[in-house]
Amino acid sequence: MEPSKELDATPESVGSLVGNLWEKTSEKASDLSKTITGEKDSAAWRGERKYALLGVYSHFDLYIPAKIGFTLILNESKDKSWELEYLQGRVSAPLGIVDLGSFRERRVSIFKRSFWGTNSFSGYFGLSWNKFDIVLGDETLSKLSNGAAPSGRGLSLESIGINMGLGNRWTIWNGFTYGVDWLGWSQPLFTLNQESSVLDQAANGAERERIDKILNVATYFPRIYVLKMQLGWTL
Repeated sequence: MEPSKELDATPESVGSLVGNLWEKTSEKASDLSKTITGEKDSAAWRGERKYALLGVYSHFDLYIPAKIGFTLILNESKDKSWELEYLQGRVSAPLGIVDLGSFRERRVSIFKRSFWGTNSFSGYFGLSWNKFDIVLGDETLSKLSNGAAPSGRGLSLESIGINMGLGNRWTIWNGFTYGVDWLGWSQPLFTLNQESSVLDQAANGAERERIDKILNVATYFPRIYVLKMQLGWTL
């Protein structure tokens, strides 16, 4: 029977054991990181891959909340990208307007995003086209026409303005990309078109004036949004 080996508990031996364990653990962590990221950070991915497609969800978004859409991205370099974003939302009563009808808002934006030499932090600035549609409800139509039957019930307006904001965007394993725009502002500046022929048939002047005020607010109301989420792939 072989004699048992004595455990060497000297400070030098313990230090060596801890050092070896730390080194092996660090190597394992490094290998895992390389497996996940491909030994590249977000900036390196942007520098190597030109295109990205992201789904977008903007819950805290005015005038209409809970907008969904997508973003198409062209990476000019690791520090700059050009982006085309489409968002839309629909709601029955925004901002406490409970008796007018249903509302739909669409926003198409083209902007340039700059990362300023950072890995993921960015800011962007560009132009937005906005379309705001209202389908008047039966109660509003009845008030507007004093009970007569109007030939239509739709209102719409189009405008163009600016869009800017700040956010972070990360790319990891095999181009998987996620991000969040922490704070943004889309501001309509000019009206391109307004369809309101149903108001020309209005017999109730007070109701028409009320709807006109709502349209004016909708045209130039600041579109502030926070925590706009993005998820997709860099290709």
